[in-house]
Parts: sequence; C-alpha cells; structure tokens
Amino acid sequence: MWRELKKWALLDPPHSLAAELKPWGPQSKRAARFWATLIALLFASHWLARVWVFEYAGLWSADALAHLHPAERAEQTGIVAITPDEHQRLLSGASPIPAFNLRQAVCAVLRTKPKVLGIDLDTSHVEITALPHTATKIVWARGIRISRKVNASGIEEVSLNQDYLLGHSNLDVLSGLAVVPVMPDWPVRTIPACVEYDYHRVMPTMIAALVSAAGRPMADCVSKEESFELGAYRIHYHFDRFTLADFAPERLDKAALDRCQRGEVEWREDAVSNHPLMGKVVLLGGEYDPQDWHPTPYGLKPGVEVLASMTEHWLRGSADYEIEVWKELGLKLVLALAIAWIHSRFRPLAALMASLTLLFALVLVGGVLAVYLTAYRATVVPFLLGIVLEQLVTSAHKAQEGGGHAAGHPTAPVGAGVGGAGHP
Repeated sequence: MWRELKKWALLDPPHSLAAELKPWGPQSKRAARFWATLIALLFASHWLARVWVFEYAGLWSADALAHLHPAERAEQTGIVAITPDEHQRLLSGASPIPAFNLRQAVCAVLRTKPKVLGIDLDTSHVEITALPHTATKIVWARGIRISRKVNASGIEEVSLNQDYLLGHSNLDVLSGLAVVPVMPDWPVRTIPACVEYDYHRVMPTMIAALVSAAGRPMADCVSKEESFELGAYRIHYHFDRFTLADFAPERLDKAALDRCQRGEVEWREDAVSNHPLMGKVVLLGGEYDPQDWHPTPYGLKPGVEVLASMTEHWLRGSADYEIEVWKELGLKLVLALAIAWIHSRFRPLAALMASLTLLFALVLVGGVLAVYLTAYRATVVPFLLGIVLEQLVTSAHKAQEGGGHAAGHPTAPVGAGVGGAGHP
C-alpha cells in the first residue's frame, strides 16, 4: 500500500528545482514566468491585504479564534467599577459627579496604594482646586469638545478640541483623551496612541497616558506621525471585580478628605496596604452610562473594561507593531520556494493537496498571530493563492509536454495483434 501511495504521489524521477528556476537554464521560460509572478505578487499581496475583502476576513477569523482563547487573569491592571445603583446611592446620581463625591471616590481607592490610578469619569464641570498628596500617579480622562460655526461663506466648520478637565482649573495633571473608536464593521479592536484634534494638534489617548505613567516608554505625541495602534482587544482578561461600594467612600467625611489631601495617616506613602490592587494600574470608571458601553469581539463592554483590557495587553508586552516589510518579503519568498519544491517532488494532484494543506495551516497560524499581535494582516493568504495558481499552470505544461513526448514515441505499432499482422 505504501509503495502504491508513493507511486501515486511522488514524481519518479523528481525534477530539479534549481534547474527549473535558473533564468539561463533549459527551462528559462518557466523560470522567467515564476520569478515575474513572484515579484508581482510580492507587491500585489502587500496591497491586497489592506483591501477590506482580505483585511476583514482576517479580522473575523481572529475574532473567532479569540473566542476560543480562555480568559486570562489580569496581573497588572485592576478595575473599580461604579454600578448604576452606586451612582445613585453614593454619588448623588449626577453626571458629572459633584466635586465632594469625586474626592471621596478617589481618596477611597487611593488607600489601596495603586501604582497608577486612571479616572475614567467626566470631570469637565467639576472644580477641584488641589489634588491629593500621593505617590500614586493619577491620570485623568479628558473628553473631546465638538465646536461648529458658520464662516463668512456660509459653510459650517467643525473643529475638535480638548474638553475641560477638572472644570476650568489650571492644575498640572496627567491626562489622556478617553476615545474608544469603532471599526467600520462596528467592534472596537484597537485604540491609537495619539489623536489629532484642532487642526493638527496631537494629544495622547488615555491608554498611552496610563502605560507611560506605569513606566513604559511611549510616543510623545508631538506629531501625528508618532501615532500607532495600541493593544488589540483580542485576549479576554478576567479582572478581580471590585465596585466602589467595596471601598466605602461615603465614610470619608471632610476631615478624612483633608488627611487624604495632605497625604496623612492611611494615605502616607509608607502606609501598609494588603489590598489586591496595590501596585497595579487601576481604572475607576462607571457602568451607569448607556453611551459608555462599546461593542467588542466579546460583546458589549463598559468603556472602563475596554481601557483596562488594552492597558493590560500592552503592559504585558503582548501588543506588537505590524511585521517589518523585509521580514514579510523574506517569509513570502521562503513560502514560494517551498511550494515550488513541493511541485517539483509531487505529482500535480498530490502537490495541489499539499499546497492547500500548507495554505490552511498558515491561515490558522495567521489567525492565532492576529490574536496576539496588534496590527497583523493576512498578507500571506493572497500571495500563496497566486503562487499555487502559477505552479498549477507549470504542472499543466509539464503534463502536456510529457503527454506529447509519449505520443511521439509509441511503444508498439498501431494495430499489432497477438499473432502479428496478417494473422486472423
């Protein structure tokens, strides 16, 4: 059986790949077609991978594989969520949250001694004149203000500007734009490091500010060219769930808030904290605003969880940039030569089956890579399809030449019988 399978699958004798690909050899026409096809596909596939047909096919396959990935426990990031009930019961049910209640919430979480505290709340009309004295770096979310005006020509002009932060105070604070952009097919998958506003002015996003405050070097956001996509929403993280009520902010009266302001008693830098959030990047945000729930590959999630998931992804070093061009070209060259080698050793049907198996494996591996890499694009898929088609044409030419050669050299005279010609 094994001998029959080898006879069916393998060429005997095998063709020489080096001889077939030499531009000056006896197979110069085939070699010229192969190299011309290869060069054309190297450039075409790089462009085709950015066409929505291929791009979204890769994104959707990565989404499907992401669902199969078990949730991982968040190690460097934590969430303190404000539920709709707590918003009404502890924070007066107002939005923006009143200054006194906001100070209670911030000081209550600061007692856990987080490394960074991100405030994902609207503070555009909240007047706070001074911030708590703490070793924790506090990053405040800043919104976008949309301004419309009609110019002298009667044309409406729209401009984007930073919204106010902590009212109209001029405090020197860390901040980032709280943007959660959706893709054309609706889900949130990535967040840029920098956002352009007000005619080419650039500011870091909330995630970039949080990661930078945690000690990871980030873009300075001096120009839009420095921007890149941050952690992809691919890996589902499991967070230790805490809500604002777990920290009892309502028990902090004015005297306690004054101690927090001065960094005294439990807010001292050397005060001991055994809380699970100690030393982590903690985001304080609400789940009470329906407009702050966003579609993701895992369904609707509150904005504070989206930011926490991408921050965790980036701090772990799981996020990465798009593969360098020279690595992409080198990988495609190796794969093209591998497919050509398969077609030089196997018969056409077996070679086609082997090539399609390789293509399926690469698509699967590419989907897994897209789960972990931020800007992975399925550039290999259209490229390999083109190489497989070129090799099928080559195999058809070989078969035709072989059939013509066999037809020109018959092994027996036509009409010869068992007893020879002329015998009945």
